[in-house]
Amino acid sequence: MASLRKAADALQCDVVYALVPRKPLDVLVAERARYVARANLDRVAHSMVLEQQGNSEEFRERQIEYEASRLMYESSRALWNEHS
Repeated sequence: MASLRKAADALQCDVVYALVPRKPLDVLVAERARYVARANLDRVAHSMVLEQQGNSEEFRERQIEYEASRLMYESSRALWNEHS
């Protein structure tokens, strides 16, 4: 790091650290919302299957999409909690 700073000084430049997303932020947020929604609904779905009250895969996907959308627009803080 010291060598990089010396080279930057010699070139009259500053060394800058940056985090650059690999995907557009809206895509990252949507992916995270789906991940959290699926995790939340999986906990409930497991219990429902044990009680023979499971839903169809189509219904489950609609639930995930709805919950992901809700998380993105109503509860963005919940997307980044450690337990999610």
